[in-house]
Parts: sequence; structure tokens; C-alpha cells
Amino acid sequence: MCGVERVVDWEEFSGAICSRFGNRTNIIEEFNKLMQEGVVDEYVERFEELKSLMHSLNSLLPESYYISSFISGLKEDIKPMLKILKPVTLMIAFDQAKWQEESNNVLARKNKFMPRPAAVVQMGTPIGNHQTNYVNDNQQKQKVSETMHEQRRRLGQCFKCGDKFMLGHKCNVKELHMIEGNEEEGRVKVYPVAILERKLIKKRQ
Repeated sequence: MCGVERVVDWEEFSGAICSRFGNRTNIIEEFNKLMQEGVVDEYVERFEELKSLMHSLNSLLPESYYISSFISGLKEDIKPMLKILKPVTLMIAFDQAKWQEESNNVLARKNKFMPRPAAVVQMGTPIGNHQTNYVNDNQQKQKVSETMHEQRRRLGQCFKCGDKFMLGHKCNVKELHMIEGNEEEGRVKVYPVAILERKLIKKRQ
């Protein structure tokens, strides 16, 4: 025997919905507070569930209301793009949110594997435990000089020429000299090449 269909009014129907899923206030409050916490698909699924309940409570709400509510609950890295695109239907808003999420994921994967730029430093500026070659070279030369002097002192040698040192010792090393003159001032100076080189190095520094 076929059952007899009964026509119910809106108040009775909405009352049945509220008794099944909660009272009217709780449904509206949960819908208005809904925010995306996971991926877009999960947010869309929960949004559609609450939208159906909202529609059962008030079928006169326009689609623009649901579009605005959906966009406002999206994550901050997705929301601005949808505000620019201005979707005209809720289904388009769902699709655009998913596309934007995928775009963000692709960019994140690319940035993860991009090499970091090398640090740029000024000459002589230390970074952590490292220094520029300029500082290291000077320190290395100083260490070599100190080591050579210590070795010659132990062996009783002259610090300058390396020959055996004794009272009245004079170095036999012949130095190469260079003449430096100034025609306008009319003066001439003679320097050992080694001293002149040191002077030039200091000027460059």
C-alpha cells in the first residue's frame, strides 16, 4: 500500500532541520565563523554542508552572500587573488581557490630547491669564522716571517741574510737600489728596491 504524501509548511520543515542538525542560532554562528584550516577541498566540503543548512533556514539568501562568505574564510595566501578575480558563481570560486592553492604549492616547491645567493662582503670584513683573502694573506706572511726569524735565531744565523752570525758580522747580500727623482724640485733619492716596494705597498693600502 502506497504511503500518503503530506505537505508541510516552511516552519515545520525548518524546525525538523534544526532538530536534526542543531538550533538555528548554532548553524548561523558556525557558518559565519567557518575558516579554512586544511586544504581547499576540505574547506569546500564543510562549507557546502553548512550552506545547505543555511539555505534550509533562509532560501532567500543570494548566491553573492555565499560567495563573499566563502572568500572571507580562505587562507591569507589564497584570499587576495579571489578578491581580484571576483568570481560570479560559487562553483567558479571553488575552482579558483583550488587553482590558487596549487599555484602556491608549485612556487613553494621551486623556492625550496633554489640555491641561496653567495654572501657579498667588503674587503677585510669577517663573516663568522671566515675572513677575506686579503686578511688571510697578511696573517700568513706574518706567520712565515716569525717562523723564519725563530729558526734563524735557533741556528745562530743572521736574521737578514741567513749567514752565520758573529761579533762584527756584516751582511754580504748585495741590494738592488733604485733612484727616485723629481725634476721640478731638483732632488734625487736612492732607495734599496725592497724598501721602495714596501713604500709602494703602504701607499696602495
